[in-house]
Amino acid sequence: MTEASPSSPAPPAPAAAASAATSESDLDWVYVKLDPDNTGSIPVDEFYQFITQHEPARQCVEHTARYILGLFCRTQPGRLTRSELAAYISLCRNGTREDQYGLIFQDAGRRWPGWLARDELVRLIEDKYQQVLKPDFEDIFDNCDEDMDGRLTLAEFIKFIGIYEL
Repeated sequence: MTEASPSSPAPPAPAAAASAATSESDLDWVYVKLDPDNTGSIPVDEFYQFITQHEPARQCVEHTARYILGLFCRTQPGRLTRSELAAYISLCRNGTREDQYGLIFQDAGRRWPGWLARDELVRLIEDKYQQVLKPDFEDIFDNCDEDMDGRLTLAEFIKFIGIYEL
């Protein structure tokens, strides 16, 4: 990235600042704001605060935006490189709800690829979302587990998320 002064590049329109930051100039603008020391990565927490001030968090499912952001930090935990940020923004702008939940599903369901076990879902809710299980967790899980095998497919997981309101 070329060195940029705080006054350049010119900022994009507010909604484009993060949600449409796929062009190089838009990414430059975000990095000038959030990486003034030109380290090559930005803190996830600062970026999350930035996007929630500019409304694009709504383009990713709001309650999963922070969790999904964390999944893109592959180079350095808690920080996003330009390419990681571009991939996140692409998912938010172009990905479906299934694409977004699919990332969470893959991350949480490591024991059996393509399935999410009951205990993995409990860990997801308690550890990643930092929520206490709702009293009706078991009933909702059983309702969504169509073949009653004790684990959810992606389609069943998406159904669960809609009912459980994570």
